[in-house]
Amino acid sequence: MSNRKAVFIKTGIIAFLVLVFAIAYALYVDAAQGNMLVNPSFEWDWKQQGAPELYYPDPWMLEYRDGNAQWCPEPCKRPEITQNTEYVVDGAYSVRAFAPAFSRAVFALYQEFEGDPGAWYTMSCQVRTVSLPEGGLLISAAIQPWGAGFFESSTIRGEATRIREQWVEVSVTAPIYGGKGKAGVWYEVEWPSQNNTLWIDDCSLAPAEGPTQPTQTPYPTYTPYPTPEPCPTCPANGECECLTEDGARRVIREEIDKTFLTSGGN
Repeated sequence: MSNRKAVFIKTGIIAFLVLVFAIAYALYVDAAQGNMLVNPSFEWDWKQQGAPELYYPDPWMLEYRDGNAQWCPEPCKRPEITQNTEYVVDGAYSVRAFAPAFSRAVFALYQEFEGDPGAWYTMSCQVRTVSLPEGGLLISAAIQPWGAGFFESSTIRGEATRIREQWVEVSVTAPIYGGKGKAGVWYEVEWPSQNNTLWIDDCSLAPAEGPTQPTQTPYPTYTPYPTPEPCPTCPANGECECLTEDGARRVIREEIDKTFLTSGGN
């Protein structure tokens, strides 16, 4: 074996070990930070789904609409999704997605995860967009709380927003209803324009605190009215110190009559 070949093999082994170490370190950092996503910054294991234009990281999942779909009326076309090195927040790669010129597009990039029923989670990603002319590109971090069915606008929890040519963190905090959920990014071109491009990087999913329930003020303890003392038996030719109901009505009527006569009947 020549020295050159030996050096080449040795260099290849070292490069492989460096790659393995980098992947292991990235997994360690994500786990230490409580990130429940796998490959959250898209640094390894990219795959192709059917067409060459659909190239995205594993184990992320992809959904999109085309044709005249219910949530994407014509002209709705399949987006193009590729690996990108031009705009990056963390690591070497980001996901770049864009709609063909003057078309609508809807797609979602997400992962499934397991959690506790009723528990809350926060999903976040760094995103950057270009929409020219100023158009209707909507983007949101989203959680699908059922863990089954489509990942689309009618089933996800997340607020769509418009972003202009800068990295911005989008996030959502929501519960899951069963033992599984889906978390990712939702992209929609609301109306066609010349350029609707999105970059995604540095995503995270972590347990979160749900909204605090207000403390209810207890109702005051009910205090019953005291039982009135019974009126004594009135003497035959004397006034009662304790008026009966009829006696009370008589006294009130006499006072009203006095007031009426004093005022002259006016």
